[in-house]
Amino acid sequence: MAFNTYPTNYFIRQHGPIMTLRKRESGEYDVETGSVNFVENEYSVYGYSSKTIPSSLTGQSVVVNGRVIFLISKQTNGEDLPAPVVNDQIDVDDFTVNVTEVDAVKSNGKVIYYLIKT
Repeated sequence: MAFNTYPTNYFIRQHGPIMTLRKRESGEYDVETGSVNFVENEYSVYGYSSKTIPSSLTGQSVVVNGRVIFLISKQTNGEDLPAPVVNDQIDVDDFTVNVTEVDAVKSNGKVIYYLIKT
């Protein structure tokens, strides 16, 4: 059964900011410095961001606030968004977050959203 993505896409496009997915891919090894350079590619995409709310807290709990970000599977130019992976970065408004977990939300085998935890 297919999922109707129109209402969610409309909501995100109307109320979510344009975000930048920065994919950091390994470049070539530099013999002189002994390090690997990174190649960064940036992709513009509509998304929605929300802080996580901790639950089931005890007196010994350590609370770490994170974010959950929904990214539409299409870039703002209409092309498919490359799948985010751990260690990519996302610019949200005036701050940058590191991707720590990615889940692809699919309908009929096609990715419609990326659910990202930071």
